[in-house]
Amino acid sequence: MMYKLSHIAQAIQVDFDGIDIDIEGIHTLTEASASQLSFFNTEKYLDQLPHTKAAAVLIQAKYAHLLPQSSQALITDEPYLKLALASKLFAYKLESKAETPTVGNGCDIDSSVRFGKNVTLGDDVTLLAGCYVGDHVTIDSGTLLHPNVTVYHHTRIGKRCIIHSGTVVGCDGYGFAHTKQGEHT
Repeated sequence: MMYKLSHIAQAIQVDFDGIDIDIEGIHTLTEASASQLSFFNTEKYLDQLPHTKAAAVLIQAKYAHLLPQSSQALITDEPYLKLALASKLFAYKLESKAETPTVGNGCDIDSSVRFGKNVTLGDDVTLLAGCYVGDHVTIDSGTLLHPNVTVYHHTRIGKRCIIHSGTVVGCDGYGFAHTKQGEHT
């Protein structure tokens, strides 16, 4: 999913008068590409500002001068909150549609296992009863998922892994941002 930077700024209520480019996602200051949004809200990462490749950074005005010329500053006194709001735009849209996975040789898959779209299993993968494997997941060769394992979308599990019953892999992290009024987002 891609959005114009002006659309993101409007959606999160941040003033924007820069170059209106396409933004394809959100990433950290050090990992962001020239088509991604990032944020800065703690001096702990001050040394990363001049080196970021992010297209735009949610940042307080007092730090904006530290950004490289290739990064546009989206000025806000609440960069973490604005990032939380922007992340909603890029959230993966879940569906209940399923497809038959691409399955390697020698796999053992219980009939109760459910698959999302675009799933790839390597050779000798074992998936026991009640597992769910989400969209765009790859499970490499020799891996065993015990009963009732959930693997969320866009996850890659390496070779010869053993994942025990009831485990959830690839789920969202837990966190929230505060508004100035103390509300949680």
